[in-house]
Amino acid sequence: MTITYYVLVSAAKIKKKQKTRINSEVFCIFAKENYKLLANLFNKMKKQTIIFIVCMILISSCQQESIEKRAAREAKEFTEKNCPTPPQNNSILDSIIFDETSRTLTRYFTMVGSADNADAYIGRNSEFHQALVDDVKNNTNIYAYKEAGFTFAFVYRSQKEKDRILYQDRITANDYQ
Repeated sequence: MTITYYVLVSAAKIKKKQKTRINSEVFCIFAKENYKLLANLFNKMKKQTIIFIVCMILISSCQQESIEKRAAREAKEFTEKNCPTPPQNNSILDSIIFDETSRTLTRYFTMVGSADNADAYIGRNSEFHQALVDDVKNNTNIYAYKEAGFTFAFVYRSQKEKDRILYQDRITANDYQ
């Protein structure tokens, strides 16, 4: 069985129809071989794409640290680089420590100047507590820790009397959510 095709051949001064005969069996074999090659190529690409995606997921999951490890690392790095801070609002940030067992991020402050007065803290616990709750709620730097439900503790010590704690408080997830 043969199939007849008409091909328009355009060249300089040649404008005529040329009859070209192609053996249908040869054409079918050629088409099948190309299809097989394309199918094999597609299957290999599919396999390579799937392998690539799986490798990327494994690599990215291996490199992520837990939120607890991240908090401990960031607290340590911040303390080493920035603490003690210069006095701001009559307080010096001495250190930040994260306790993994209780999932508590604790900030230690030293009060200076007029804030270093034990009498100023008597009877004002609810006022200070609400101010700290508002600070935690509005602090965008600790968003991931709030999402994880961490507890935030604050310890304010006297500069005059090194061992004296002027005020201490804990803000739990129930307080800031």
